[in-house]
Amino acid sequence: MGRTKCSRLLATVFLVFLALPVRAELILTAPPRESEEDGKLTFDPLAKLMTEVIGETVVYQQPHDWSEYSANMRAGKYDIVFDGPHFAAWRIKHLHHTPVAKLPGSLDFVVISRWDDKRINRMRDLASQKVCGLASPNLATVTVLSKFSNPVLQPEIVEIKGGFKDVIDALRDGKCRGAVTRDNAYKKLTDEEKKIFRVIYKTPGFPNQTFTVGDRVSPQSREKLAAVLTAKKPLAEGERLFGQFSKNAKFFEAAKTAEFTDLESLLEGVVWGW
Repeated sequence: MGRTKCSRLLATVFLVFLALPVRAELILTAPPRESEEDGKLTFDPLAKLMTEVIGETVVYQQPHDWSEYSANMRAGKYDIVFDGPHFAAWRIKHLHHTPVAKLPGSLDFVVISRWDDKRINRMRDLASQKVCGLASPNLATVTVLSKFSNPVLQPEIVEIKGGFKDVIDALRDGKCRGAVTRDNAYKKLTDEEKKIFRVIYKTPGFPNQTFTVGDRVSPQSREKLAAVLTAKKPLAEGERLFGQFSKNAKFFEAAKTAEFTDLESLLEGVVWGW
C-alpha cells in the first residue's frame, strides 16, 4: 500500500473514532419516585461528593418514568445506581455491578387481611384476589407476586398512590382483600387499629436499598466510594436520602455481594420485561 493510501486510511479511521459517542461522565441514577427537582436536591450533593472522591465527573440523571429507568438499566447505561435489592441483584448477576453501600437495617414486609374477612387467612387464599400495594416493581408487591408461580392464580394488584399507610387505608376501606405493607408501617398502627387486620404472611428481611457500581467505575474508585459512604461519621450529603428512607441513619453500611444472591428472581419471571 502506498504512503498516500495509508495516510488516507489512517485519517479515515481517526475521523470515525472522533465520530463515536464518548461519555466522559459517570451517571448516577435512582428510580423516578419523586419529581426531577426533588431528585436533584437529593442526589446532586452525593454526585458532587463522588466526583471529589474519585476525581471523575459524576452526574445525577433522573429517568422520566419506570419504563425508561428499566430500559436504560438493562442496556447498561447507568454507572452508579441506588435502588432496591431486587434491582441490585439483577445488575450484579447480569451487568457485573458491585454493591458498595446500603442503607442500614433491612426491608421487611407483612401481608395483611381484614379480620372480618374469614376466608383470607393464608397467602394462598389471595389467589386471583385483589391485593392493595404500591405499583410494581416495588419490592413489597413483587414479593407477593413471586409467591404465585402460576400466573393464572396471581393476585390482581390494586395500585395505591402514596405510601404504605395509604395501602393499609385502602384495605380498611374495602378496596381489596389483602394488602402488602412495610412492617414498620403496620407497627405504627394503634392497638385499636390493628384489631381490624390479621397478619397472614411475613417476608424474610431483605437488604436495604443499595448503591451498586458498574464496570466503568475502576476498582480503585469503587473502593474510595465505599470508604466515604460507609465512614462511621455523619454524611451531610446523604441527609435528604436518609430523611426519606431511613430517618435515624447518619451514614451507609457496607454491602456484600452474597447478600443479594437469587434476589433477581423477584424480577425475572415475575415482572413483565425482566
